[in-house]
Amino acid sequence: MGYLYLLPAAGILLFLVSARKEPAEPGKRSNFLSDAFEKAGKRLLRMRPFAKICKRWIQKQTEDLPPGHSVFAAAEQRCVRCMAEMLLILLAGSLLAFAAWYVSKQDETVTALPRKEAGEGSILYELETEINGIRKQLPVTVNEKTYSSQERNRWFSYAKTHLGTLILGENTSLDAVTSDLHLIRTIPGSAIQVEWQSDHEELLSSSGTLQTEHLTETGTPVLLTAILRYGNYEERLELKVRVRKKALSGTEKDFEQLETEIQKKEAKGTEKAVYTLPSEINGVKVRYRIRKTDSAAVIMVLTLLLVLLMPLEEKSAAERKRKKKETQMLIEYPELVCALSLLLGAGMHITRAWERIALSYINRSNGKKISGCREEVIYTYRQLKSGMQNGAVFEAFGNRCGLAPYKKLGMLIHSNIRKGTADLSDLLKAEAAEAMAERKSAALQQSEAASEKLMLPMMLELMVMMGILLVPAFMSMNI
Repeated sequence: MGYLYLLPAAGILLFLVSARKEPAEPGKRSNFLSDAFEKAGKRLLRMRPFAKICKRWIQKQTEDLPPGHSVFAAAEQRCVRCMAEMLLILLAGSLLAFAAWYVSKQDETVTALPRKEAGEGSILYELETEINGIRKQLPVTVNEKTYSSQERNRWFSYAKTHLGTLILGENTSLDAVTSDLHLIRTIPGSAIQVEWQSDHEELLSSSGTLQTEHLTETGTPVLLTAILRYGNYEERLELKVRVRKKALSGTEKDFEQLETEIQKKEAKGTEKAVYTLPSEINGVKVRYRIRKTDSAAVIMVLTLLLVLLMPLEEKSAAERKRKKKETQMLIEYPELVCALSLLLGAGMHITRAWERIALSYINRSNGKKISGCREEVIYTYRQLKSGMQNGAVFEAFGNRCGLAPYKKLGMLIHSNIRKGTADLSDLLKAEAAEAMAERKSAALQQSEAASEKLMLPMMLELMVMMGILLVPAFMSMNI
């Protein structure tokens, strides 16, 4: 079963080998591992289901853009990177799940169980026992080292009322006891010590263990006496129990006798730091293992969930990037309009003014990546230099930007370029004034939002300061 966790890893490795002939991106420096996964991502992207999804996503990201725009290549590269990351995560998760399964199966064979010191409580071991090749889970409770303690009298009435229910174990009633009773040694939540006595030790021991070899199907009454102790004070509570025989197979009898033997030996050796387990039962050797948690399935499920969530994260990242770009473009808009207004006011033609602004953006970039409004301005300048029609170029500029101010600017230039630029300068001045006013309003809103975010830290700081001042004052008044 555990080797099934290797199936995804084996499939991915075969896919990586088959994709090694994919052409590498020229001029890109990378290592062997990243190259292999990138080639696999490209090949996976050409498969029909993934190709349709990626094509639809690219179309949504690049709508209103002309073919050949740089955004197309970037969007396709993000799809390839997303596919490569999904393959890498699935491969790592599959190998990790198999490793976790393999480690969980390397159970340690034990012959002794350590116990806690006095006062630290008991410890429960989940053992996997094996008799005649048959395995069965067996919980073994090893109590803490014995020590003397005190209790309060108000718990005695509670103990007498609920003790009959607390000792049932897997049984439903004391009138039909077919499995061992849970004869507690301490009343839960208190320090009352309980000692048990049975008038038929051959049927039901004082530890609550049924002696199955002497039981009958009709049942036998047994009187259990609970001695409740609080220091030197004690009270007795008698409970009537009817024990019955439960039909068991041969191996089940061995397991039950083993559990009884463990409980007997454990009760006798509480003063020892280590409890030695019985090595055989009825002449048959017994092996013990402490069960380890098998986290392989959990790791595999989490890996699959992570792989499924990768496209959502990629979509969310693209949305955050788009909003960031829109915010940047809105901030840069007044600068563009003011520059156009000044250059047109100086008598420069609109295309020449646009060229002047684009070249200034390129010179100020110092070879760094240009984004936002400046990227679109430079792209429009290159379209103008290629000989495209001026009006269509500026209209396409507004549509690519996708924001209302830029669309308005594109339409304004497009509608005025055919009848001359005599009044275009005045229109751009008015647009620049309006853009500056909107920018101031947006800055004011951002400052108010930042102030609201600071309210909670400021309130917490105020509470801390009040605590520093008030706590010593109350302590000095002994309140």
